[in-house]
Amino acid sequence: MHPNILTSSHPVVSYPDIKKCALNLLARREHSQQELRQKLHLRNFDRNLVESILQELANQGLQSDQRFAECYARMRINKGYGPVRIVLELRQRGVADTLIDKVLSNDIDWPEIVTKIYRKKFGNKHPKNFAELSKQMRFLQYKGFTVEQLQCVTTFYNLD
Repeated sequence: MHPNILTSSHPVVSYPDIKKCALNLLARREHSQQELRQKLHLRNFDRNLVESILQELANQGLQSDQRFAECYARMRINKGYGPVRIVLELRQRGVADTLIDKVLSNDIDWPEIVTKIYRKKFGNKHPKNFAELSKQMRFLQYKGFTVEQLQCVTTFYNLD
């Protein structure tokens, strides 16, 4: 056998090395457990060791899906995204619906946020016609705001 050919599907990497890699990833930013798992699997680390390390990190409080969800939701709200979009993105990152509900049920003033986003994008001027209003509402829906939240903007500006 040629010396450069690996005899196993996984390179030999020790538990401490995998844990160090996971901690380095967590030191950069919060990760959901699913994100961390995917990044470690991409490095071809042994799946059983990865699962053990993920459990250990969660037990030690070094990795927390709740903390990740709180940070992620705060960041996306600050970038002007609404609850529909944030829920979808958190689900894609493996966060449980119960955690998502808990994070997004905090005292978040969605009408104020959607009004702020509207003003930033469109100013204080009223849309000239229904087509312009529709375009503005589609933009806010794309950002992840609900129909009820859009009604806050139309009520505030008397755009009905």
